[in-house]
Amino acid sequence: MTPIRRTEGGERVTENQQDDPVASSWKKAFRALLLLILLGSAITLGSSFFLGKSDKLISSDGNAYYSWLPTLLLDHDVDFDNNFRALYAPDPIPDHRTRTSAGLLVNKCPIGMAILELPGFAVGHVLALLTSRPADGVSVPYQVSVAAWLVLLYLFSFHLFFLALLRFGVSPAASFLFSAMALVGTNLLHYVAKEPAMSHAANVALINLLVFAAASGRKSMAHDLVCGLLLGLLILTRNSTVAVAPWLVYLLLRNGPAPGRVFALLAGPVLLFALNLFCFYLLWGHLVIRTYPTEGFTGGLTGMLGALFSARHG
Repeated sequence: MTPIRRTEGGERVTENQQDDPVASSWKKAFRALLLLILLGSAITLGSSFFLGKSDKLISSDGNAYYSWLPTLLLDHDVDFDNNFRALYAPDPIPDHRTRTSAGLLVNKCPIGMAILELPGFAVGHVLALLTSRPADGVSVPYQVSVAAWLVLLYLFSFHLFFLALLRFGVSPAASFLFSAMALVGTNLLHYVAKEPAMSHAANVALINLLVFAAASGRKSMAHDLVCGLLLGLLILTRNSTVAVAPWLVYLLLRNGPAPGRVFALLAGPVLLFALNLFCFYLLWGHLVIRTYPTEGFTGGLTGMLGALFSARHG
């Protein structure tokens, strides 16, 4: 059996794991897999860009998530009408007739995904200015840079998740198999390579980052605050991921749940939730918690059981 020791942070890692030639071989193999998927993603997105009915790489509900950025940062308002028309074209705008009580077009999506896309948006804006393309948040530089940033983030997060499993004492072969199958053995690969602006792969990437942060064993206020921001971002990108939040909090605090650490970890979600509430307050004219006012979902225990076991929803 491979000897197991604990680091100062309490992680279970194999003895001399960093220098283990077997582990190094599995690391190289996993990096090669990620590079292969990156190449495939570039080909898929490039084909969509050049051969699709439009050059939009941000599509479907991804437009609603992303639209917070051009609306707030370029238009300096919360009127989504012009951005929805530009982003969704040539597809129709969903719920075009639905208005908030403030008379503005409804955007039912929280701001988490937009925050995650901010680095790509910033690069796209600079490229648009340098290439004399429309600096409107919709043109080609934004589409390409946002999609590229998200794909790189998703794949890098899986590299960190693989390393986290090694730090937790999982064998290199099992770490490779679990990480690879989580990525290519599910429909997650579609959202990495074809629709990165949707929230599905973003949620998994944020979980990967948090698991890696937990495996690092670091204990500092700055580290816990960053983890709290990632945790808040996870819930704001897709609200249903609140179900995994308690497990992640346990994983992060398992070796030293001091009051100061708990406070720092909670400060991140509180800050992001307050920002989200403020944005929806501007949009609706009053505080709003439920952002899907015209859509019904089965809630309660029946809804949870249906989501877990229904052939249609599971």
